Amino acid sequence: MRLRRSPIYGWGINDADYVVASRNHKCKYYTVWTDMIRRCHSKKCLDKHPTYEGCSIHSDWKYFSNFKKWMEKQDWEGKFIDKDLLFPDNKVYGPDTCVFVTRQLNNLFTDHGGRGPHKQGVYKHRGIREKPYVAQISRYGKQTEVGYFDNEEDAHECYKKARREYLIEVANKQKDVRLVNALMQRVELYI
Repeated sequence: MRLRRSPIYGWGINDADYVVASRNHKCKYYTVWTDMIRRCHSKKCLDKHPTYEGCSIHSDWKYFSNFKKWMEKQDWEGKFIDKDLLFPDNKVYGPDTCVFVTRQLNNLFTDHGGRGPHKQGVYKHRGIREKPYVAQISRYGKQTEVGYFDNEEDAHECYKKARREYLIEVANKQKDVRLVNALMQRVELYI
């Protein structure tokens, strides 16, 4: 007997031949799949997280079984699905555009932009200092000061150099060649 199931967030089709969620257990593949669908198809989620506006999912992944087959071939444990690290500004979740990444890598390009009145990676030290402009980057989730300068431009150049070196370091630690290539492309932005 085939179970009749409602579409997930009005879109996804759970075609699993087993129980994907019970009181004591929820299939990890199913959790990732439904979270992805929620980000794209839940009005409540889109209202709370407008950065997902305009995002979509490849039609093959409408069926849970197709997504699960793809995910089983990935290095996913303890990681998060990402749609725009391989292809910046990508809005489509799909087998060719997605990769699983660590939290640190997932946050690598969202924790450093446009804060305050100064250039990226620069802040002005409060109080009297001989060299009041400080260059800093986030390394492995911690803010690290990398230099003190007389002017904002020199501090920004130091930030760019340190950021570039950090991206190369992170890229060299990746096992997935697609991630290495994507990170090395981003390095070019800091030259």
